[in-house]
Amino acid sequence: MKQCANCGAEIPDAATFCPVCGETIEYPQKMRKYDNYYDDVPVIDAKVSEKKKPGSGTALKIGLVVGGLIVALSVCIAVLCLI
Repeated sequence: MKQCANCGAEIPDAATFCPVCGETIEYPQKMRKYDNYYDDVPVIDAKVSEKKKPGSGTALKIGLVVGGLIVALSVCIAVLCLI
């Protein structure tokens, strides 16, 4: 059993308050020991992950430009072949 810091009364180990004076008993939280399992996992910054969102449209834009150039080149070749 422990003693109350306020009145000195004996209190049970699991008590959250003193039964005599009503003082709240605060216990220090136990530190959890972690193993080194997660030490090699990279931490992803939110700002970095926003820049790499899937579907940002860069590949689509490049594909449309290249496709447009191919179509324009094909039209030019067809017109030159007909002359």
